[in-house]
Amino acid sequence: MSTQKHPIAEPGSTAPGAPAKNTATVASPAANTAAGPSANAAANTAEPSLNRRILVLAVPAFGALIAEPIFVLTDSALIGQLGKAELAGMSIAATLVTTVVGLMNFLAYSVTPAVARAFGEKNLRRAWQIGVDGVWVAFGLGMLLMIAGYAFADPLLRGLGATDETMSYALDYLHHSLWGIPPMMIILAQVGTLRGLQDTVTPLKVATVGTLVNIVLNWLLIYPVGWGVAGSATGTSLTQWGMAAALGVVMMRGTREHAVRWAPDVAGMRSVLSLGSWLMLRTLSMRIASLLTSSAWAYLTSSSTPWTPSPSPPRRYSARNSANATST
Repeated sequence: MSTQKHPIAEPGSTAPGAPAKNTATVASPAANTAAGPSANAAANTAEPSLNRRILVLAVPAFGALIAEPIFVLTDSALIGQLGKAELAGMSIAATLVTTVVGLMNFLAYSVTPAVARAFGEKNLRRAWQIGVDGVWVAFGLGMLLMIAGYAFADPLLRGLGATDETMSYALDYLHHSLWGIPPMMIILAQVGTLRGLQDTVTPLKVATVGTLVNIVLNWLLIYPVGWGVAGSATGTSLTQWGMAAALGVVMMRGTREHAVRWAPDVAGMRSVLSLGSWLMLRTLSMRIASLLTSSAWAYLTSSSTPWTPSPSPPRRYSARNSANATST
């Protein structure tokens, strides 16, 4: 009679012939409780890191966005010392210029997400190509707007409330601002490209230097040179061309590094235009409401007879009201 020995299974091992057991370790409640604070601490440490990344992008982007309003405020402050008619004419023309720039904001906000998507896919060549297409669209629109502005300057300014007293100053400011429209459009596309590449510091630096140069240049052309309203618009236009050139150098470096050609691509340009059409419609409706308000205000402030509210009719007291007043 033979004796068969069976191997003794080690604790935790599976006996031969027995079904395999699930060896996955299930954490006990005590282990979860112990690991909970450390996991929460790790999550809390990761959260501020994301917030800081957002702030690093958002704060410089906000600073670059306020450059154009600062240009207009600078012009208003300097021209306001020349006289009321000069300030009124400049304000009407500046309203028209800022309206055009506001309507073309889609150049930045349509280029940014397209570039950011290519950047997220690690396709930097495609990202820079979208930026180049945006610049070409901006340049073409800027030239069209400049030509249209020269052709329809008089009726546009009249429609915004320019009078015979302020018309000459409004025309001076607008005519010398129109040749600064193309670089304004180009800057929108350039800033949108760099923003999509997560570079918001470069546009902020260019905007800061441009604002300082604009203040000094406008003062020189308005007062020492004696160009008045035209000097203010000329200084701003020159500054815009300088800012577009500075951002253009940055884009040239990026496109050269990734072998991107600057030849116009009709399909890419059409894509940029299609992305921003609805945004342009939204901005247009908002600007129409703002323009109507500005036009009404310009008419009221420049009219020879100032508007005053009609006096309320005197209150009449009847005998019954007089008796009640006496009794009380």
